[in-house]
Amino acid sequence: MDDRMNDVINEVQKRLGEEYEVKRVEVMKNNDTKLKGIQVRKKDMNVAKICYWTSESVDEIVAVINRSLFPKFDCEINLEKLKDRIVYTLVNADSNKSRLKTIPYRMLEGTDLAITYKLIIDIDFNATASSDV
Repeated sequence: MDDRMNDVINEVQKRLGEEYEVKRVEVMKNNDTKLKGIQVRKKDMNVAKICYWTSESVDEIVAVINRSLFPKFDCEINLEKLKDRIVYTLVNADSNKSRLKTIPYRMLEGTDLAITYKLIIDIDFNATASSDV
């Protein structure tokens, strides 16, 4: 499977050209689940798209990337502007030990739940993305 993923990464890189960086990543999700993915980032941007690896064809991955590259939003970090876009999620702290080492959280008093935060980012009128804060 790793060889196939490398072939796909190389083909996606070839199709998108030198202005993009395409690489393999491993992302920690809820319950310490690790997912393999292909990250695509336009070299002049701080935002990247990750396509989680489910053995799609190169055409399917490029189609997903083309639909979502690249968001047009204000990247300025301004709490006043962003406060209405911050949402919280509750996760089991014990099942998410590894993930909680890499993101901000606080414990919900008297429980085994951790409160994590996400920032909702409007990419366009047809899609919404979120990111751990």
